[in-house]
Amino acid sequence: MKKKKASLLAEAALLLSLCAATACTPLGLLRSKPRDNGGIFLLIAVRPDPNNSAQAVEQTMKVMEGRCDRFGIYCKAERQGGDAANQFMLRVSGANDTERVKAVLLAEGMELRPVVSPLYPAPIKSYRTQAEAESAAGASNDVLPFVAGDGPGVFLVVERAPVVTGDDVRNAHPLDISLPEHPDSYEITFTLKPEGAVRFGKWTSGNISRYLAIVLNGQVRTAPFIKSQITDSGVISGHFNKQQAEDTALVLSSGNLPAPIELIQEGTYKP
Repeated sequence: MKKKKASLLAEAALLLSLCAATACTPLGLLRSKPRDNGGIFLLIAVRPDPNNSAQAVEQTMKVMEGRCDRFGIYCKAERQGGDAANQFMLRVSGANDTERVKAVLLAEGMELRPVVSPLYPAPIKSYRTQAEAESAAGASNDVLPFVAGDGPGVFLVVERAPVVTGDDVRNAHPLDISLPEHPDSYEITFTLKPEGAVRFGKWTSGNISRYLAIVLNGQVRTAPFIKSQITDSGVISGHFNKQQAEDTALVLSSGNLPAPIELIQEGTYKP
């Protein structure tokens, strides 16, 4: 009896030590730290505002390494020196689909921008050509392509300042909305951090019936009108398949890139 009790106590002590080390994460879900087994390298230049160049490069490196962590792959960013101080080398190992991973790493992120258009129930104001849209936009607004659906692309005029961005997103998840007649159909749900939720709630309450463009990587994916005040959550529709929705949710959860980037060189390397 004493031996059995001692054995149970030892098992309990082992369980407690495992919980302390892993926050009681089920052992089947534990992942070993990714290793560098060779892979691809990306030489990336950051094109920031001159006033925050150093911070923008460091933040870009941090965002990309965070996206690698969410993919569960090895990633290391090394900043270049001298005249190339605005550049960094990103080494990526363990990617089964390098083009997919590269697209996620280089994705700009999300912005919610007001559309310059008559209010609903009037149809959203769109333009057939970029030149036509730019003529209407003037100097204070931007022109973005509207790529929702399978029809011909059009252009929207949107305000330059976003209401919220990917940096305001707390988390995001793909949502399966597939039907027999529409298989592999997904949306992305997201929730906002407290500060972003307050800002979004204030804007939506004062802009009922206004169109709001959901911009992903410089393209408008959907532009719903505001029915009522919205605070801390939203849904992005726009004809996503499962992989697209998963990748978009990953980008949203990791935050926006802080500045424009340029891929200067890419190749492969050995460990």
